[in-house]
Amino acid sequence: MAKGKIPFDAKQFAQHAERIALLAPQALEGFAKGSDKGHETDAKADIWTHFEDFQSKLNDLVNESKALSEVAKGGDEAKMKEQYKKLAGTCKACHDKYKAD
Repeated sequence: MAKGKIPFDAKQFAQHAERIALLAPQALEGFAKGSDKGHETDAKADIWTHFEDFQSKLNDLVNESKALSEVAKGGDEAKMKEQYKKLAGTCKACHDKYKAD
């Protein structure tokens, strides 16, 4: 929807935005101490040596997802797409730094 590949539906967009906002705070749970050991992962070891920065990036995800959910309640397509780009930027910032290629 945000990329224009399917028709924009403000109600559906808002529903998805709300779900992302509810789930985003749980992302950090996937990186519990010791979870970097014993299995294949795309996570770079830098997560563990720069955990405060990693956690800060996840906090950015949480904040931008909450903002998206709030903006989506207003139904303004342009504002929704603008905030979606901000949220996507938080994903990219973390993946660029902490996800193996």
